[in-house]
Amino acid sequence: MTADSNVGFGELIGWNHIAAWLVDNGILAPAADHPLVPVPGTGGAGIDGARIAVVVVAIIVWLLLLSDIRGRKRRIPPHQY
Repeated sequence: MTADSNVGFGELIGWNHIAAWLVDNGILAPAADHPLVPVPGTGGAGIDGARIAVVVVAIIVWLLLLSDIRGRKRRIPPHQY
């Protein structure tokens, strides 16, 4: 591989197209809205206050479900033969 053929990982996976799709579908806020948390490689698009709240709630629900599943596995008695 020569210096001229170096391609970044983002270019290999088509990050520009993915980021554009995320903005077009309202998942990321466009750069013009001045998001609170910009996502690298998106030209300034990112997560605004409302999207941060949704992400935080989703993570909390996921953690609660995960801990409940783990708790249920511990409560199941082993098979007795």
